[in-house]
Amino acid sequence: MGALPSPKLPAGPRRDLVEALHDLHHRAGWPSLREMAREVGCSHTTVSAAFSEPRVPRWGLLELLVETLDGDTERFHHLWLEASTAAVSGPVSPIAPEAVPPLPATAPRQLPAPVRAFIGRQAQLDALDELLRTDPDGGARLAVVTGTAGAGKTALVLRWAHRVVDRFGDGQLYLDLGGFGPRAPMTTAEALEALLRGLGTEGAAVPRAVDQRSAALRTLLADRRVLLVLDNAVSSDQVRALLPGGAGCAVVATSRTNLAGLVAREGARRVDVDLLSDAEAHELLVRLVGRRVETEPAAAARLAQQCARLPLALRIAAELAAARPTSTLADLVAELDHDPDRLDLLRVADDEHTAVRSVFSWSWRHLGDDAARAFRLMGLHAGADISLSAAAALLGVEERAARMTLDELVRANMLSETADRHYVLHDLLRGYAAESTRDLEQGDRDAALGRVRAHYLATAAAAMAAERGPTWRPPDLPPAASPAPRFPDPSSAHDWLRREWSVLVATAESPDADYEYVRDTAAVLHDHLDDQGHFDEAIRLHRRVRDLAGALGRPADEADATDDLAVICRRIGNYEDAEHLHRLALAGRRAAGDPAGQARSLHRLGILCWRRGRYDEADAYLDEAATLYAHAADPVGEGQACYARGIAKRRQGLYLDAVRLHSRAIDLLREVGDRRGEGAATNNLGVVWLFLGRYAEAARCFDEALAVYTAVDHPIGVAVCRDNLGSLASRERRFEDAMSHHGDALEAFVRLGYPAGQGDSHRGLGVALAGLGRRDEAVDQLERALRIGERVGEASVVTQTLCDLGSVRLARGELDAAEEAWSHALTLATSAGDRYEQARAHHGLGRVHAARGDAAEAARLSTLADATFVELGVEEASTTDAARNGRRAAVRDLAAGPG
Repeated sequence: MGALPSPKLPAGPRRDLVEALHDLHHRAGWPSLREMAREVGCSHTTVSAAFSEPRVPRWGLLELLVETLDGDTERFHHLWLEASTAAVSGPVSPIAPEAVPPLPATAPRQLPAPVRAFIGRQAQLDALDELLRTDPDGGARLAVVTGTAGAGKTALVLRWAHRVVDRFGDGQLYLDLGGFGPRAPMTTAEALEALLRGLGTEGAAVPRAVDQRSAALRTLLADRRVLLVLDNAVSSDQVRALLPGGAGCAVVATSRTNLAGLVAREGARRVDVDLLSDAEAHELLVRLVGRRVETEPAAAARLAQQCARLPLALRIAAELAAARPTSTLADLVAELDHDPDRLDLLRVADDEHTAVRSVFSWSWRHLGDDAARAFRLMGLHAGADISLSAAAALLGVEERAARMTLDELVRANMLSETADRHYVLHDLLRGYAAESTRDLEQGDRDAALGRVRAHYLATAAAAMAAERGPTWRPPDLPPAASPAPRFPDPSSAHDWLRREWSVLVATAESPDADYEYVRDTAAVLHDHLDDQGHFDEAIRLHRRVRDLAGALGRPADEADATDDLAVICRRIGNYEDAEHLHRLALAGRRAAGDPAGQARSLHRLGILCWRRGRYDEADAYLDEAATLYAHAADPVGEGQACYARGIAKRRQGLYLDAVRLHSRAIDLLREVGDRRGEGAATNNLGVVWLFLGRYAEAARCFDEALAVYTAVDHPIGVAVCRDNLGSLASRERRFEDAMSHHGDALEAFVRLGYPAGQGDSHRGLGVALAGLGRRDEAVDQLERALRIGERVGEASVVTQTLCDLGSVRLARGELDAAEEAWSHALTLATSAGDRYEQARAHHGLGRVHAARGDAAEAARLSTLADATFVELGVEEASTTDAARNGRRAAVRDLAAGPG
């Protein structure tokens, strides 16, 4: 084929780019468009457009064309950037862009940036390209990239992944499985959790069982086009459970082992990454070091041999050379030849651990004293990255000095810095740093750990105080070496906690963490872990404190941890264990004569009792707790116990008492500034008004509580208010609005892993669907609510749902099923003392008897129901005008009371 005709384009960057491309095509001998299309894996029309159309082609396509024609990709990238910038700032092209679906706003884009000066690996890139040209037999496209440590497996995969990013419009996930780091590899459960969270699954909505997590991942990825990069896999089993089920996804895993199981069983394409060739190693040094490589070819060749032609080692050597601009490469080679650690690199070049460790060793030896010590101390840090302030505490210096030291490590390629001034160690570097901590003096090691742990603990306490306000009481903490940072607002404090909580938990789980640190971490983080749904971590932390406290003979601490552990058990729906733990804590506190601790245990035990339908018992515990709080001059505790007691009273049908208790709680908590507690009391007052038919007051309370919960970022509270607004909408026969509210609430409850709320939301959806006449769907939602309520033991969900099911079954003409539901509800409500649900059950059973023609029994049951409704003063369907008038009078009388 001859030269392609040059398009008529106006002068500017786009024409410069096209002319350069035509010139490159000429120097390559004018290969045909179809030949080039086969090389880059696209249509010849797309290739032709890159040579002729006014619009600027995508860089991924242009890069492949330039590489196919043996051109200079860096030069063309510069031309492409200029043309792209001009295209964005200039007039819009009338030609439509390629039909590439845009990435959704929420699509994960987790790929790290590609490395600079990437050299070679064309055969491996071609092999990965073939992955996309082959139709898999059912499952996802899968490749495993294997090779020795430092061979550039990750660099290769990221280079390829960025080239094909537009093929995966639903997102790209990246996960370091930690197979060869200093700590244990990531478990299957941890890896699945990370991937699910990357796809938007939040809080404890991540399933607890591994097989459920794997199924949830396959469900999320079904019919999507997502690329998964799984870095540093340790075994085939570690990867297997992470594989999608659909053909639209692709998975590329890297490992230092061959992952033969994935090749044999899953049909994975294996891509081997060997050492660079001599020519490639030389070219990499040219790109990284510059002219000195060309003027000292023999020294450069020797340096490549000293680095075993490993890209990672070559990059470190290049950084050393660049840091010595006045020295020759021969000087560096001579120094390395006389360094005894270099023998590891040369003698055991097939041992990836030894080779990389040797390179790191001589790189570390050329650091200044402060930077060398800092690198060793970084091996003590529990997180994948570290902030400047935490690093300063670890090093025991001011932030300015820490910044200078860390900058030296960054320049030496032994540390990288993120945009928000956090510092990251590559996994191999992190492993080497962890090993090097053995060379620290024990006193220096212990002092550094003490400083950084005190820093994290003090900062976490400051963040909790800024987020929660003056009513949050921190434990007595040891003083930190430097003052904790100040948070300008609750939002910034919340952001810090969301980013750093895992570091505190990981440190507290370390075998060498002292007891006081573990205890204080659990106390400081309890509310945050609870609110944000980090229930697994909270359980592990509180269990460890409880066990350590018991072994050390610290009964007060043991009771605190047992109580906190019980709270988390209640959150996840394990009511039986929660009650057992609360009773253990209460017994210990009574024996120790600890009235403040007794109040907390009684308070929490009372909440659990009303959830389990034991309202008299709950009222007694909460009354005693409120009295103890009052004697201790603790208005926060007293206010929270008051509104919890108000819930028990409302469940018993004692609405006037409930109104008084909630109103007192609001006054107490508002006065001391406990906004979360005030929101909870206000929300529960709204529920009472809802039962009494005072819908305007209920709406006001729900709106006020929602505003409070939104302001303090309390996701469970927000969802509860949404659910209550849905119930209000159903009462007012605004069923579409009710569906919307309950749907939003259910989504949040699932995300947070809060089963009691899920039951309430499913019940609310069932009621709204029944109001819309969609009875089959209503039954489905109500049965879901019933299953959840029975599983966790949430009494009100079970009893209310049975009454609602009875109504829907009757409307469908299923008299026996309706009678069974209402009879079961009546038994439960009578046992619990829930008079409102008793009346609903009596009323429903009366309707069943009326439908069967048994007028006498129907009248008797309806009279029982009406009498209870009148006594309670609630707004409810009735059979007689007298009953309706009596209820209205009762509500008017109540309206004259507290409001």
